[in-house]
Amino acid sequence: MQRQRIGTTRPRQQFVCWALIGVALVVVPVTGSGNAGAAPRDPGASTGLAVARVSGADRYETAAAIAQAGWPSALPSGSTVLLATGENYPDAVAGAAAAGHLAVPLLLTRTASLPDQTKAQILRLKPTKVALLGSTSAISDTVAGQISALGVDVVRWQGANRYATAAAVSQATYPDGATNVYLATGTAFPDALAGSALAAVAGGPLLLTDPHSLPSATADEISRLHPSAIIVLGDTNAVSSQVADAAQAASGGSALSRINGPDRFQTADALASVLVQVHGGTAASNGILIATGMNFADALAGAAWAGASDRPLLLVPGSYVTTQTWTTIQQLRASSAIVLGGTASVSDAVANGLHTGSPPTSPPH
Repeated sequence: MQRQRIGTTRPRQQFVCWALIGVALVVVPVTGSGNAGAAPRDPGASTGLAVARVSGADRYETAAAIAQAGWPSALPSGSTVLLATGENYPDAVAGAAAAGHLAVPLLLTRTASLPDQTKAQILRLKPTKVALLGSTSAISDTVAGQISALGVDVVRWQGANRYATAAAVSQATYPDGATNVYLATGTAFPDALAGSALAAVAGGPLLLTDPHSLPSATADEISRLHPSAIIVLGDTNAVSSQVADAAQAASGGSALSRINGPDRFQTADALASVLVQVHGGTAASNGILIATGMNFADALAGAAWAGASDRPLLLVPGSYVTTQTWTTIQQLRASSAIVLGGTASVSDAVANGLHTGSPPTSPPH
């Protein structure tokens, strides 16, 4: 968790366009035994995973629990913790990619007041700065003042709208440009959530776009970054071919690819399969994170943890695991899984099924 990558770039990665083919501040093991340090599993084996759940009473406590689990010690001197509103997703999805890249937590706040659990994590982590993501309509000056009162410097990364705020997060995180840019729709959360983990691991900002037209703030930031590759997340309903072409033009002619599946779950599967290849691997050797794909709250902080710890973030409907996602988990040869959020988000049937090697793969009757 000590890596700092501000402004760094990595050798250009070769990305595949897949068509198949994210309280009590504790980690709660799922009932049963398991070895989280076990060797990667054979894809055909029926043995289950070592499974734990990280959750709190609400989204703010869950984000705090994720910070506690992922960063059990105070952060290195000079670190900046990122803080986003928990009431909407756009600022946080760009922030999750940045936080994962910087190896720091993403915490959540109410717009008008700082939750006690979030305050406690700031005090425990001892960052030099807290970066507020978005304008005062997302995080009020009252919250900024409450953080300043803790003796922590406060900065704000913001733009006039969600697209400009994502660009501002990119500017703060990659001041010297980036090799890769990840582009997702700003009008829905699933592709951006799963993609932010990949962006963090591969080293590139996650920018947002309207599905049918490239915002000027996004185009300007792509031009400034001058990437070698633009990776579009999701299908053409999420990011149209015209938008992808406009992004490529803004970059000055970078390589263009798309990672998607027929739905949000299979897009996350495809992103997970690419993530494990970033460092030349073939397996999710650090395990996987599981979050509901039906809501954004738990996966926001989870995506930052996924990126910081080189783990794929997979999405499930909540009460079951799709057949394709279960196949992907086996193909990734993960030996452990961390479920994010309470049982209302991801059921015990899913958690226990992952542990026994036989999760439900269809909705309960």
